[in-house]
Amino acid sequence: MGFKEQFDEAERHLKNGNRIQAERIYDDVLGEDENNADALFGKAECLFNRCRYDEALELCDRARQIDSDSIPDVFYNQLLLAVDANSKDYRRNASRHSHLRDYKSKECPNCGHSINPFFVICPVCDFDLRDLHLYEVCGKCGRIIDDTDGICRNCEDDAMPHESAASVIRLCDEGFGHIENYRIKEAKICFDRASRIDSKDANPIAGSAYCFYHLGYYVLALKKCDEALKLDSESIDEVFYNKVKSKADSVKGRIK
Repeated sequence: MGFKEQFDEAERHLKNGNRIQAERIYDDVLGEDENNADALFGKAECLFNRCRYDEALELCDRARQIDSDSIPDVFYNQLLLAVDANSKDYRRNASRHSHLRDYKSKECPNCGHSINPFFVICPVCDFDLRDLHLYEVCGKCGRIIDDTDGICRNCEDDAMPHESAASVIRLCDEGFGHIENYRIKEAKICFDRASRIDSKDANPIAGSAYCFYHLGYYVLALKKCDEALKLDSESIDEVFYNKVKSKADSVKGRIK
């Protein structure tokens, strides 16, 4: 497949909201040609949409050195504003002063600190607020619940009354049904609830691994696979495990 076909495919993924898939294509192009300005711009757009502004700016600067017309001025200026607004000093000050710009602060569901209501990344604990749908939240205090024992770390409230093993089976069946219909977020909720009922059951943990994989969180998927295998050596299909490990190793390699 030539670069043009790859760019067309990436564009289709972006139109469908599959930014991670699009970014992978740009990575493939850059793996063959690290000075491809169009791929640098494409990846910068993906990073911008994920609020990774500093990395996006670095790629844009590289692209402009290669081709001064490769980055639209409107996008570049918007990126500069985003970098400035999300600098560490700005985020730290905003988290300490809830009256900033007369906006009320909100509480981070992970660490509980007050932060600017427009932040998508908590400046205190680096929790990505866009990933909140992957977790269960305590109905009493609004904080994230420990998915290993179903107890809120903040108010120590039992998030869900204990149910029978039949409920675990029902929730797992429902979760895998959601996966087959590509409703991954709904599936993750089912598996989280099942794990709360019985944290020693490998099936909902394995289900969570499939969810993380389909969402593109390969390192988390591998972690869940390992957790499930410790409880039941036959809970994870070997082919799936190798696929997850390969993806996770690739992500870790890019981070290094």
